Amino acid sequence: MAERVLIRWDSRAAGVYQWLKAGEPASACGSLEQLAQAVNGLEAVLLLPAAMVLLVEIELPVKTAAQVRQALPFALEDKLADEVENYHLVWCRQPNQRLAVAAVDKQAFADCLAPLHQAGVDLMAVYPEALALPYQAGACTLLIDGDLAWFRYGPWQGGAIDAQALPLLLSNLHAETTDCRALTVYGKSELAQWAQQQQWLYREIALDDLLPVLATQLPEIAGLNLLTAEYAPRQAANGQALRRWLPAAGLLTVALGLQLAWELKLNWQLQQQAQQLEQQTQALFQQTFPDIKRIVNVKVQAGQRLQELQQQRQAGGSEFLRLLYACGEQLSQQPGLQLRGLNFSDKRLQLRLQAPEEAVLQQFVQTMPSAWAVNMQSLEKSASGVEAHIDVKQR
Repeated sequence: MAERVLIRWDSRAAGVYQWLKAGEPASACGSLEQLAQAVNGLEAVLLLPAAMVLLVEIELPVKTAAQVRQALPFALEDKLADEVENYHLVWCRQPNQRLAVAAVDKQAFADCLAPLHQAGVDLMAVYPEALALPYQAGACTLLIDGDLAWFRYGPWQGGAIDAQALPLLLSNLHAETTDCRALTVYGKSELAQWAQQQQWLYREIALDDLLPVLATQLPEIAGLNLLTAEYAPRQAANGQALRRWLPAAGLLTVALGLQLAWELKLNWQLQQQAQQLEQQTQALFQQTFPDIKRIVNVKVQAGQRLQELQQQRQAGGSEFLRLLYACGEQLSQQPGLQLRGLNFSDKRLQLRLQAPEEAVLQQFVQTMPSAWAVNMQSLEKSASGVEAHIDVKQR
């Protein structure tokens, strides 16, 4: 097996790379030119910053890889900040049949890979950095890097967040996964007192060199190698061997061409019939579900919509509609408010709102009808204004 080099790229330090050669006890740090000299033809593995990759787990009622490729963009539309066509998607199936999915912006991914390719660094794999953190069932692993913290709380789940929002993140993780009550922090943090108050099992591990720790996790996350499709490594072809097979390939091509021409003639009528049936099926689907504007896979989408309707009925869909109507009526009267996201869980409508100033958010909370209990869970300031997470439920 060829010797490998693990590379870490930090978006906040442009042009600076950290790398670790297999078998060496410590990593090195330097410019792109120094990295290229250190790699020098070795197989390289890149860890993509956690903030660049969205990691999710989903369920799709499909079996084959082709069906997954068709249905996956539709299933992820509501989870992505931009159009799904702008994302490179990689997935792997877990033992419980759920799909682990990694999504990365195509332009940002290409901009990250381009300098390495230009410098002659041949990458054999690219993995999400969050998944390289050690993982233990029932625990969350953290690494705080300045104002940014990246974390892993499942075999295929993790990401990055502002370090100040860690208590809120950990509380949500415990609410979603009740067995998550252990916290392992690499380096130093100020969470020890908070963890003790919240009855978390807390542990800090001193860290002098990050890459040797991350390198141990690579075999476990090989299923989410981001170098697929148009980003897959290209192997150099042996031109001389190829020319030797050209005559035989030419004869085979002619024979296949004749056979294909005959089959195309026979299949043309069947294709016309299939297209007519497909059009009739889509027309019936649109009549049944007129709110769905984009049809990707009729069978998959119909199954998902029926499942959603059943879940809404079991979870009290009428209450969700009442909450949604009440909040929507107030939002329409507040032109300064922008809805950035919403979620309905445990009979609560969770809103993520952005406003130019805090007073606009306070006015929204105060003007909600008394029949609804409104709680502001968090408030964050940014260059574009103020963003808040607000919970609304019936009293």
